[in-house]
Amino acid sequence: MSVMSLQLSSVMCVPLLERGNLLGAIYVGNSSVAHLFDESHLEVLTIFASQASLIIRNALLVNELKLDNRLLSEKLEAMRFGDIIGSCAAMQEVFKKVQKIANHRYLGLDHRRNRHRKRIDRARGAPAIGARQRCVRDHQLRRHS
Repeated sequence: MSVMSLQLSSVMCVPLLERGNLLGAIYVGNSSVAHLFDESHLEVLTIFASQASLIIRNALLVNELKLDNRLLSEKLEAMRFGDIIGSCAAMQEVFKKVQKIANHRYLGLDHRRNRHRKRIDRARGAPAIGARQRCVRDHQLRRHS
């Protein structure tokens, strides 16, 4: 719509600028009174436009920061492995292998180690003793060596 089609008698317009970039415009019009606006009205509207430009720019920046934050959070979550954060696909593979080994073989290693110690004890002719007694005996042997 144009000023002519609206039959406006008084019109005032100021740009919404942010660091020289045009964000929009504020347009004020009146169809009943001719020559309603003077220089002082223009100054007030210009100050209002400056404040509005800052508010709009800050809102755009906040929105941009929220979007960046969400994207970074998603990337970080994709790199997370439990409480550890790995930054590349190779580290993610290492974490998965460590977890797999820890979950499936850790207890088995202790049992195999204990079976091996029992075989050694039997071969030596030592009486069958429990794991705790074996630890005490091994500690004593190391102290005297």
